Amino acid sequence: MNTSTTLLPALSAPLAPPIDPYWQAVPAASLNRFEILPPSETPMRKLNPVELATIRVSAPTPATITFTEYGEPIEAAMRIAVWHDRGIHLSGWQLAQGLAVFFYPHTAGRTSWKGWELLRAVDATSELHGVVVTLDALALDGSGYRRGVRLRDRTSEVM
Repeated sequence: MNTSTTLLPALSAPLAPPIDPYWQAVPAASLNRFEILPPSETPMRKLNPVELATIRVSAPTPATITFTEYGEPIEAAMRIAVWHDRGIHLSGWQLAQGLAVFFYPHTAGRTSWKGWELLRAVDATSELHGVVVTLDALALDGSGYRRGVRLRDRTSEVM
Protein backbone atom coordinates (compact mmCIF):
# COMPACT_ATOMS: atom_id res chain seq x y z
CA MET A 1 0.00 0.00 0.00
CA ASN A 2 1.38 3.38 -0.97
CA THR A 3 0.82 5.58 2.08
CA SER A 4 1.07 8.84 0.18
CA THR A 5 -1.71 7.98 -2.27
CA THR A 6 -4.16 6.00 -0.16
CA LEU A 7 -3.79 6.83 3.51
CA LEU A 8 -2.99 10.52 3.54
CA PRO A 9 -5.95 11.73 1.46
CA ALA A 10 -8.30 9.98 3.91
CA LEU A 11 -6.54 11.57 6.87
CA SER A 12 -6.41 15.03 5.35
CA ALA A 13 -10.10 15.05 4.43
CA PRO A 14 -11.94 18.00 5.98
CA LEU A 15 -12.99 17.34 9.58
CA ALA A 16 -15.62 20.09 9.87
CA PRO A 17 -18.24 20.08 11.29
CA PRO A 18 -17.15 17.34 13.77
CA ILE A 19 -14.04 19.30 14.80
CA ASP A 20 -15.85 22.66 14.99
CA PRO A 21 -16.68 22.21 18.72
CA TYR A 22 -12.94 21.92 19.39
CA TRP A 23 -12.19 25.25 17.73
CA GLN A 24 -15.19 26.92 19.40
CA ALA A 25 -13.95 25.79 22.84
CA VAL A 26 -10.33 26.89 22.34
CA PRO A 27 -10.77 30.55 23.45
CA ALA A 28 -12.26 29.47 26.80
CA ALA A 29 -9.96 26.49 27.39
CA SER A 30 -6.52 26.43 28.95
CA LEU A 31 -3.42 25.28 27.07
CA ASN A 32 -2.29 21.70 27.69
CA ARG A 33 1.50 21.74 27.82
CA PHE A 34 2.34 18.08 27.34
CA GLU A 35 6.02 17.79 26.49
CA ILE A 36 6.92 16.05 23.24
CA LEU A 37 10.26 14.40 24.00
CA PRO A 38 13.18 14.23 21.56
CA PRO A 39 13.97 10.84 19.97
CA SER A 40 16.83 10.13 22.37
CA GLU A 41 14.54 10.48 25.41
CA THR A 42 11.19 9.09 24.30
CA PRO A 43 10.08 5.84 25.96
CA MET A 44 8.40 4.90 22.66
CA ARG A 45 11.80 3.83 21.27
CA LYS A 46 11.98 1.12 23.96
CA LEU A 47 8.81 -0.60 22.77
CA ASN A 48 9.36 -3.59 20.53
CA PRO A 49 7.93 -3.81 16.98
CA VAL A 50 5.17 -6.22 18.05
CA GLU A 51 3.98 -3.81 20.71
CA LEU A 52 3.97 -0.95 18.21
CA ALA A 53 2.16 -3.10 15.63
CA THR A 54 -0.61 -4.04 18.07
CA ILE A 55 -1.50 -0.45 19.00
CA ARG A 56 -5.22 0.17 18.77
CA VAL A 57 -7.41 3.14 19.60
CA SER A 58 -10.83 3.44 21.14
CA ALA A 59 -12.50 6.80 20.87
CA PRO A 60 -15.82 8.35 21.84
CA THR A 61 -18.10 9.98 19.29
CA PRO A 62 -16.65 13.42 18.51
CA ALA A 63 -19.90 15.17 19.44
CA THR A 64 -19.63 13.83 23.02
CA ILE A 65 -16.16 15.24 23.73
CA THR A 66 -16.12 18.33 25.95
CA PHE A 67 -13.01 20.48 25.87
CA THR A 68 -11.48 22.12 28.92
CA GLU A 69 -7.96 22.29 27.49
CA TYR A 70 -6.42 22.65 24.06
CA GLY A 71 -3.09 21.85 22.45
CA GLU A 72 -1.55 19.32 20.09
CA PRO A 73 -2.50 16.20 22.10
CA ILE A 74 -6.09 17.37 22.46
CA GLU A 75 -6.43 18.29 18.77
CA ALA A 76 -4.80 14.99 17.78
CA ALA A 77 -7.30 13.14 19.99
CA MET A 78 -10.17 14.96 18.32
CA ARG A 79 -8.84 14.06 14.89
CA ILE A 80 -8.43 10.41 15.93
CA ALA A 81 -12.03 10.42 17.25
CA VAL A 82 -13.29 11.81 13.93
CA TRP A 83 -11.30 9.22 11.93
CA HIS A 84 -12.59 6.46 14.22
CA ASP A 85 -16.17 7.74 13.85
CA ARG A 86 -15.80 7.73 10.06
CA GLY A 87 -14.69 4.10 10.12
CA ILE A 88 -11.04 4.82 9.33
CA HIS A 89 -9.23 2.27 11.49
CA LEU A 90 -5.46 2.53 11.23
CA SER A 91 -2.54 0.49 12.48
CA GLY A 92 -0.22 2.10 15.00
CA TRP A 93 2.35 2.74 12.27
CA GLN A 94 -0.21 4.40 10.00
CA LEU A 95 -1.61 6.47 12.84
CA ALA A 96 1.83 7.68 13.93
CA GLN A 97 2.74 8.53 10.34
CA GLY A 98 -0.58 10.31 9.74
CA LEU A 99 -0.19 12.42 12.89
CA ALA A 100 3.42 13.22 12.03
CA VAL A 101 2.47 14.29 8.50
CA PHE A 102 -0.35 16.51 9.75
CA PHE A 103 1.27 18.14 12.79
CA TYR A 104 4.93 18.11 11.72
CA PRO A 105 5.00 18.16 7.89
CA HIS A 106 8.64 19.26 7.74
CA THR A 107 9.86 16.11 9.56
CA ALA A 108 7.32 13.50 8.49
CA GLY A 109 9.26 12.29 5.46
CA ARG A 110 12.28 11.33 7.53
CA THR A 111 10.71 9.80 10.61
CA SER A 112 7.43 9.43 12.43
CA TRP A 113 8.88 9.61 15.96
CA LYS A 114 6.89 12.77 16.65
CA GLY A 115 3.75 10.90 15.62
CA TRP A 116 4.60 8.15 18.12
CA GLU A 117 5.21 10.79 20.78
CA LEU A 118 1.89 12.42 19.95
CA LEU A 119 0.14 9.05 20.36
CA ARG A 120 1.78 8.76 23.78
CA ALA A 121 0.57 12.27 24.61
CA VAL A 122 -2.98 11.44 23.49
CA ASP A 123 -3.13 8.45 25.82
CA ALA A 124 -1.52 10.37 28.69
CA THR A 125 -4.21 13.06 28.41
CA SER A 126 -7.11 10.65 27.83
CA GLU A 127 -9.04 11.88 30.87
CA LEU A 128 -9.51 15.16 28.99
CA HIS A 129 -11.04 13.68 25.82
CA GLY A 130 -11.70 9.94 26.22
CA VAL A 131 -9.42 8.63 23.44
CA VAL A 132 -7.56 5.59 24.77
CA VAL A 133 -4.52 3.94 23.16
CA THR A 134 -3.78 0.30 24.07
CA LEU A 135 -1.29 -2.32 22.92
CA ASP A 136 -0.34 -5.93 23.58
CA ALA A 137 2.75 -6.43 25.76
CA LEU A 138 4.35 -9.52 27.20
CA ALA A 139 2.98 -10.51 30.60
CA LEU A 140 5.16 -9.45 33.52
CA ASP A 141 5.13 -12.97 35.02
CA GLY A 142 7.38 -14.30 32.25
CA SER A 143 4.76 -16.72 30.94
CA GLY A 144 5.16 -15.56 27.35
CA TYR A 145 1.50 -14.57 27.11
CA ARG A 146 0.49 -11.14 25.93
CA ARG A 147 -1.65 -8.73 27.91
CA GLY A 148 -3.60 -5.69 26.84
CA VAL A 149 -2.16 -2.58 28.45
CA ARG A 150 -2.57 1.17 28.09
CA LEU A 151 0.21 2.89 26.19
CA ARG A 152 0.87 5.31 29.06
CA ASP A 153 1.26 2.39 31.49
CA ARG A 154 3.59 0.49 29.18
CA THR A 155 5.81 3.50 28.55
CA SER A 156 6.13 4.06 32.31
CA GLU A 157 7.13 0.37 32.69
CA VAL A 158 9.97 0.67 30.17
CA MET A 159 11.34 3.95 31.49
